[in-house]
Amino acid sequence: MRFLIRALVALTIIGEITFVVLVSTNPELPRLLGLVALIPLAVAIAIMAFLLISKARASSWAQAVRETSTELGVPRVALRIWGTEIAYMHSLLRRRPKGDDYFGAHSPLTPVVWIFGFLSIVEAVLVHMLVPIVWLRWVILILSVYAMLVFIGFYRSLSTNPHRIRANIVDINSGVRCRIHTTAENIAHAGRCMPGEGGSVALKEDTLRIPVLSQVNTVVEFKEEVRIDDMVLGTPMIKKVEFYVDDRGAFLKQLGA
Repeated sequence: MRFLIRALVALTIIGEITFVVLVSTNPELPRLLGLVALIPLAVAIAIMAFLLISKARASSWAQAVRETSTELGVPRVALRIWGTEIAYMHSLLRRRPKGDDYFGAHSPLTPVVWIFGFLSIVEAVLVHMLVPIVWLRWVILILSVYAMLVFIGFYRSLSTNPHRIRANIVDINSGVRCRIHTTAENIAHAGRCMPGEGGSVALKEDTLRIPVLSQVNTVVEFKEEVRIDDMVLGTPMIKKVEFYVDDRGAFLKQLGA
């Protein structure tokens, strides 16, 4: 598979170079032919996307990125960035799980999503009115729609990957990025916590912080260290996690805290 991906990328480069040479010798050549040379690259991207989604269904997106990077020889940082966008787009097609054992963590983002969507519509109207070049209007419109879909996909990744407490199993998630899996017996303490500072997932010593719009309201401490599965941080061990839950009271009650 690694050889196939590299061959497709090499074929794309050769095709584009050939197209540039042909255009320089024959200026009347249709420019749209340059898109034909991109077909092998599109096939390579489709293969990588299929591998990522397949592996994510069997494990997690973080593990899927690590395995696919190793299998295909693709730089992990680049695949992580692109894989995150694929995960967000995939979240648009998923349904939010329902049940008393699920606990959402997306409510703070809901008004932001509505505001962002409204501003995107206003931007599209203004661009159509103010930008005189037709092709440039289409480029800006496509990029704006894509950015809106990625942001909504991020929101959907939080709503379709809620925290969960079932039987003796506790899952604490941060969308498609981070997953913590442990047992109820391994929880030494669970309760409220102060909001803190910072809007990014961060690991400080043995404490992981998973905010939603810089907000955290729940803390869980473990008796024994727990290994996390994070798309950026990898798989370090932690003793405490601070995170956000929409219904903190119900979550703590379910834990028996």
